[in-house]
Amino acid sequence: MAKDIISEEEWDFGEEQRPTRPPKPPKRSSNGGGGGGGTKDYVIVALIAIIAVMGINNFIYARTGGDAGFAGGGGCCGGGAGGGAAVGGAPANAAELEQLGLNFYFEQTGDEDVDSLRVDVQEFGCHQEIFIYKDGQQVMRIGHSRGQLYLM
Repeated sequence: MAKDIISEEEWDFGEEQRPTRPPKPPKRSSNGGGGGGGTKDYVIVALIAIIAVMGINNFIYARTGGDAGFAGGGGCCGGGAGGGAAVGGAPANAAELEQLGLNFYFEQTGDEDVDSLRVDVQEFGCHQEIFIYKDGQQVMRIGHSRGQLYLM
């Protein structure tokens, strides 16, 4: 008859030889994964950081006109009005720009019908644009920068 239970005396723990697996070597892969902390991870993080800094720098450069810190200061045209201040005889407000735009329109076209005209001025920081509308249709677009008017 077979025994179901083996007592501790019958079982010799000290001399037991169980097969064991050799320890696994640490994982090493080309991408540095698996806890090895490879250099490729550092390179990727550094590249992402550089791209982020370049993007932020480009945004700031575009917003300041690329001349921040220089004597011209503050506009995409290299200085100029800088927020609507009058520089070198340039108009300081939209009403003056509207009048200049109308005068320019009259000189260019010879049209004297003031009642059908509407003027819209938009500020772009480095320059202003004057839109002339006649009977609801845009008939002229005038640019203004550094005291000069020009057709756009």
